[in-house]
Amino acid sequence: MGNKLFFFGVVLILLTIFIPISANAQTDLPIGSIVEGSITADNTGNSYKINLTAAGKLTVNIDAYFSNVTVSLRAPDGEFIWQNHRIFNGAPDTPVVWKDSMNVEPGEYTLIIGKGNTDTGKFNVKVDFSGAGNNEKEPNQTINDSMNVVLNQSPVKGFISWNDRIDYYKVELPESGRLILNVKTDFPGPGGLFQLIDGSGKEIYWDTIGQNNGITGNWTRHTDLKAGTYYIRYSGNDSILYQGPYELSASFTPVHYQEKEPNDIKAVAEEIEVDNQTHIGFLSFHDLTDYYKFEMKYTGLLTIDFSSERVGYDLMNEGDMIMDRKGSMGKVGVFDPFSSTIELKKGTYYFVPNVYKDDTGMYTFKLHAESNFSDVPEDYLPSVTYLLEKGVTTGVSSKGFGTNLSVKRGDAAIWLANILNLDTSKGDDSPFTDVPLRARGSVNALQQAGIITGKSPSNFGSNDFVKRGEMALMLQRAYHLSSEGTVMRFTDVPSRYDLAVRALKKKGITNGKNTVSFAPDSYVTRGELALFIFRAEH
Repeated sequence: MGNKLFFFGVVLILLTIFIPISANAQTDLPIGSIVEGSITADNTGNSYKINLTAAGKLTVNIDAYFSNVTVSLRAPDGEFIWQNHRIFNGAPDTPVVWKDSMNVEPGEYTLIIGKGNTDTGKFNVKVDFSGAGNNEKEPNQTINDSMNVVLNQSPVKGFISWNDRIDYYKVELPESGRLILNVKTDFPGPGGLFQLIDGSGKEIYWDTIGQNNGITGNWTRHTDLKAGTYYIRYSGNDSILYQGPYELSASFTPVHYQEKEPNDIKAVAEEIEVDNQTHIGFLSFHDLTDYYKFEMKYTGLLTIDFSSERVGYDLMNEGDMIMDRKGSMGKVGVFDPFSSTIELKKGTYYFVPNVYKDDTGMYTFKLHAESNFSDVPEDYLPSVTYLLEKGVTTGVSSKGFGTNLSVKRGDAAIWLANILNLDTSKGDDSPFTDVPLRARGSVNALQQAGIITGKSPSNFGSNDFVKRGEMALMLQRAYHLSSEGTVMRFTDVPSRYDLAVRALKKKGITNGKNTVSFAPDSYVTRGELALFIFRAEH
């Protein structure tokens, strides 16, 4: 029994001699209080407990009165934030003042102050704390835990720290439009890594955001997007240098456009008319090109009225040859309207808005066609253009409409049948023997509709010029015009044409050659017939 007691006594003495005490019992370290401590031969380290109830910046201040002091800070999970930081050259009369800070999350932290060699002495320690004031909802360190950001509301106050180096946010766009993200931060430059990611995980863009020469970083960027879910990732750029509080706000402006999606490739181009109607489209990160298909129904001038911030367009023919290319030179929030006119041949074309200056957004455009005829006065231009657009007629040449040329009966029949959309497929049934093949279907359709008669049962008089009185009869019958209540002031209209001329006068189709003369036996010119039909249509 005595031998056993002797053995345990020896072991206890050895343990006391050879196993140093690393720290004394853990002491609470209140925020803002100065605590005195000392390192002795027997006490190689002091351990302090720091309780933080909020996220923020923790600052440790130490006045070291001896050389080679070590400082370690341990996180709530046991991982060292600092480990054995050294403070040298302190002395009892000239202490070394040391201070360091770290952005941290709430929790219990352990501060350990020890010695790096055999030196001993006193020290003072104080911890200060500045709360981050963040209101982000934790945890949000993964995309699956993303915090939802409400659009057009107050900024989210976030915080990147040693314990939490990545924040994720989610943005839901209910419709297509422009998303504007703004970040304010004092991260040292170049700052944290900011990324916008779509719902499939594809990165839309990235940037680094931080202060510049001591001035708070105030970063804004807009992105045009389709409806959907998007994610924001903000991180410390894998460095403890880029940490601290920040503010994130998301504003959204919806765009109400008219294009029929999808129309991002030629095969699914949206078909439109050249009718001077305004079209509104939208280019976004996922839709950088729109295709519109239209028919140029006659050789003439196409005018494009286009407006956007920085979007451009290509005008291409069926063979993908670029006929015109222009781009807006506006800026964010300011549209740049312009017009372009180009001569085109009759055919199929594609109008293709696209990214011009690496930017997207809303655009508007109108397409308007007019003839390139040199012999059409301004008063006749709307009427001639209308007939060309309807495919009723063409010019007598590429540069001439033949405005002052008289109209033959066969040509007049073609014009009327075309504008009335009559079935001209039964040309062989015509009883007239003098009608050329090109006019036969039109003449027959008009006769069956009771609009025209011939000069005789077998003779239509295709090559005879149309008289104004005859044209009055044709138009009255074609458009079922009433003459009731119209006072006739023309003195040269025979009874055969009386009701027809009255009907045209009532409709506003004609005002006569002058106030008392209609000139029923004068020949109708191509320009006059264009005016008559245009007015009858409207």
